[in-house]
Amino acid sequence: KMVSLGGPFPGAISSMAWHPLGQFLVLGLEAGNLHGLILEGGNITEQEIKHLLSDPSEVTALQFSPAGNWLAVGHRDGQVQVLAVPSSSLSPTYSPIQYRLLPGNASAIMALQFTKDGTSVASN
Repeated sequence: KMVSLGGPFPGAISSMAWHPLGQFLVLGLEAGNLHGLILEGGNITEQEIKHLLSDPSEVTALQFSPAGNWLAVGHRDGQVQVLAVPSSSLSPTYSPIQYRLLPGNASAIMALQFTKDGTSVASN
């Protein structure tokens, strides 16, 4: 099924990732923001997810861990945020908890991948 993303969002969409349960889509924006779309019963609920960096750069990559309890967020400045995703993440009140900020690369993060067990994340 094709999901049409309306908006308007504060900046262009630069990356996106589905939660493993398939009802929660996270959008990364050029402005460094994250937006969540919750799909339930044919309805789409949009919410802004507060970014946790004082000076966020463009979100260039997103990846949920296989169990959906972590969200890795890659930025143009080379940083990688790992956010804890509470079990209530599929509700309009989702609020991320920053678990760790990793130094990442000297250049933009373009790809992220968790290990099968979700204990490690790799970046380009």
